[in-house]
Amino acid sequence: MLNIETIYHSYRVGSSIPLSKDQMGVLVQHLKMTPSTTDTALGGRYKSISVNLTNYGPVTIKKYWRGGLIRHLNRDTHVRWGPTRPQAEFDMLNRVRKVGIKAPEPLAYVIRGGPLYQGWLVMQQIENAHTLVELCKLDPAGARAMMDRIGHQVSLLIDNQIYHTDLHPGNVLIDADGACYMVSATMAARHCQIPAPSMAGNGDGIRLLRARPLNLGKNDLDAMAANRLAPVGSFIGGLC
Repeated sequence: MLNIETIYHSYRVGSSIPLSKDQMGVLVQHLKMTPSTTDTALGGRYKSISVNLTNYGPVTIKKYWRGGLIRHLNRDTHVRWGPTRPQAEFDMLNRVRKVGIKAPEPLAYVIRGGPLYQGWLVMQQIENAHTLVELCKLDPAGARAMMDRIGHQVSLLIDNQIYHTDLHPGNVLIDADGACYMVSATMAARHCQIPAPSMAGNGDGIRLLRARPLNLGKNDLDAMAANRLAPVGSFIGGLC
């Protein structure tokens, strides 16, 4: 995937396609907006910002916030140590899409700062979509009917040795056509070696899925290999 880096004012913009100055101007204008807080379970602390980008279409802008206790002192400044968080998620989304996992198409990452930075990720917007949490409330039967499709996406993660330790119902999107998307690869998806299936051993606390939370050890991973929809059932069952 082409990665074009451009400096626009005090922002460093990396993108998969060339962006015009007008497009970057619109993006930067929206980066400065203060997002509203979320009021849904597993919806994150802040809502993403949506904008219609000329000659591209609707996009979602995700800002990277600090978590834990430090967020009370520092909401959005990160320390650069290797790839920045937006660039890492940009690259991971491209990687998982190449192996057939449905995920939002990343358009650009934006960085402001040096060793201390603020960051944003710009993705193609998945229109008319609900999170699995929302779907469970609106249509419980419809959410349960999505298990096969969600299970297929989880199988692709396993088969391609990708861990997504922040995979919970708030990070699964279902569009109007019933397509299932895995979102939020930030700090969560890592390309690792998965142990070969074996029925022996007590495991080492591998976290593959987390649904308030669902922690899987090696024995759980073996069970998933035999019956991959079982964790997805637990994943949904607590909500619907």
